[in-house]
Amino acid sequence: MKNFFAWSFFLLIAGNWAYGEVIYLRSGEIVIGNIVGAGLGTISVRSFGKERNIPSKDILKTIASLREIGEDTVLVVLKDGTNIVGKPVDVDDELGLFVDIGFGNLALPTRAISSIYDPERRAVAQGTSVNFSGNFKYILPLSSSFSPGIGGSVSTEVRLGQIRELFLNPVVSFYHMDYKVNDKIDFYNVAVDLNILYKLLVFGEILPAVEFLVPYFGLGAGATLVNLFDARDEAPLPQYGLLTGSFNAQAGFEWRFPLNIALKTGAIFEGILQSGGLFWNVYLVAGLGYGF
Repeated sequence: MKNFFAWSFFLLIAGNWAYGEVIYLRSGEIVIGNIVGAGLGTISVRSFGKERNIPSKDILKTIASLREIGEDTVLVVLKDGTNIVGKPVDVDDELGLFVDIGFGNLALPTRAISSIYDPERRAVAQGTSVNFSGNFKYILPLSSSFSPGIGGSVSTEVRLGQIRELFLNPVVSFYHMDYKVNDKIDFYNVAVDLNILYKLLVFGEILPAVEFLVPYFGLGAGATLVNLFDARDEAPLPQYGLLTGSFNAQAGFEWRFPLNIALKTGAIFEGILQSGGLFWNVYLVAGLGYGF
């Protein structure tokens, strides 16, 4: 606690004599302005004529002045949705931000600026927008008539609009189920599901030490083709299939690595519709994916 107040006091003094102090947030946002106050767990910054309170846990680092990041690239998002990429040159509380866009300096009026970002840090905080993965599944049927089985799936995740935590997740799965009652009967199922995933990206912002770990939760529904293979001599048909509906709930962790590679681990609870009721499965899942 003493260190926090000492740090806040230093920033407060620094902000009074050096307008244009640069504060990098874990979300990738860059706040340029004067630090005008500090409280328990927050600092107050006056930026472009407005005062805002920033939780200290959200701060990644601070830079003494804009001059020190003059060679860094920033992304300026305007209120009309326009994105401007360039190097910061100067800032004025009334006139706005001056950015070198490669063939001259562009003046961005204060009233037109929505946010300023570090593009690389923003990409880390938001994660990838599209992901592909291949997954291994270990199946635990919740029926004493079946033994555990194995299978696999391929899946895609696509971010829904501008909501950074929400993803549409189509999955195609295939797996084997061993019928313990008779070893001449086997089930090979194929399922197509459409899930909605919610990734708790704020987890790494709250606990920076585990920023590489992203919890996720999901709900979905789909169709399952149940294929029965019957090798008994008295079997009326050697193979037949039944197409039915299914639904699931899932949760797990996404482990992020460099180069946009991720390991996904989790569990899925699934119900398959049958004429006699619901057939329940639990899947333990591990998969490797790539995103962009």
